Amino acid sequence: MRNVIFERNPAGSDKIPPHFFENCKFEDVTDDGFAFLDKPDPAWANIKDCGNFPCTAPNNVIFTFTNTKYYGATPSVASSAFTVVPDDETVGGAYTPACQHKPGMQVYICQVRNIGLL
Repeated sequence: MRNVIFERNPAGSDKIPPHFFENCKFEDVTDDGFAFLDKPDPAWANIKDCGNFPCTAPNNVIFTFTNTKYYGATPSVASSAFTVVPDDETVGGAYTPACQHKPGMQVYICQVRNIGLL
């Protein structure tokens, strides 16, 4: 079973507001335990919920961190300021090379501060 600090609600198909984290302290956290963002559930592609395509709220998750500190084992994202966005070419992939793809977590870790939700 996967055990991570940051993930989304598996039933969260609707709007997910941006999350802002300041002054976080991580101790002995590696990539395996840092984050994992599931893809949209294909079963959401039905007329009642989202029409003929899966609801895309999971592609709009934004976790922004500032003044982050690490102790002991650290994840490869070990930076004091960064943004986590979903593993989607139209999201994090649009910001390369400022966003680093982390397929094991299904995220991009971005070193840009201007990512927002429209």
